[in-house]
Amino acid sequence: MGVPLFHRTTRGVALTEDGRAFYSRCREIFAQLEQAQEDLIGTRQVAQGRLRVMLHPGPGRALIVPAIPDFLRKHPGLRLDVNLDYDASDFVARGMDVCVLLGEPSATWGGHGPRGNLISVRLSGSRMLTCAAPAYIGNRGKVRDPLDLLKHDCLAMVAADGTVSNRWRFERGPQRRDVEVQPLLAVNDGPALVNAGLAGQGILHLPAINLAPRVARGELVQLLSGWHSPASPITAVFSESSRKLVRLRVFVQFLEGLFQDQGVRRAFAVPIEGWPIKRAIKRARPVSEIP
Repeated sequence: MGVPLFHRTTRGVALTEDGRAFYSRCREIFAQLEQAQEDLIGTRQVAQGRLRVMLHPGPGRALIVPAIPDFLRKHPGLRLDVNLDYDASDFVARGMDVCVLLGEPSATWGGHGPRGNLISVRLSGSRMLTCAAPAYIGNRGKVRDPLDLLKHDCLAMVAADGTVSNRWRFERGPQRRDVEVQPLLAVNDGPALVNAGLAGQGILHLPAINLAPRVARGELVQLLSGWHSPASPITAVFSESSRKLVRLRVFVQFLEGLFQDQGVRRAFAVPIEGWPIKRAIKRARPVSEIP
């Protein structure tokens, strides 16, 4: 090619910037070839082949992965590669066909070229819960007002970009509280953080999808009754160029049905209104209407 595609060291091999761009375009070419083959042999209504899926570990572990076996039984020609990752910013470059994330998608994920435009399908939202173990409450007492959190040991999540999620927002009617806690412990892994809370190390403030089953079993106690925090949107994102793939369509339909289940909504989900339209991210029509 006349340009270096790899950085080679004694510890491994990594793509250069040119290598990543070349790889992304080649993946696009193969995707278009695959679509042309499906059109040619008349399998547009049959989901088959391999679908590469990236899932945020929260909804992935709690809801989506347990439901996948039943989904695959309904589509025997389909194969899934599933990657659980908090960082979805480069999911297109990593060769993923679709990403389910907890939080708002970014307009920069698609990069440039044919895969540059992304379509987002809003699935639901996970309300936030503030909880602590019964042992912690027994030692330190309940929290009556969000500002009381400043006097307590708090446990915070570290985002994929390294920032600590220590600004917690609460609302009750017209009242609002923005509390910037000083975490006793900050962790970049949700289950590890929940385990710290279960051990009585401090107060958790996480999406209900992580905490609701623990609250239902009495392992955690919900705090600040009457206050609520804005919900985190749960969204499926995929490139516009791959929207006609039947396997992608049936998977997104599966996700929509999963999050519309009334039992799921009662457990943790809430509707998200006023979805912001991002630059280079297009709000999708219902998947069944995509031509």
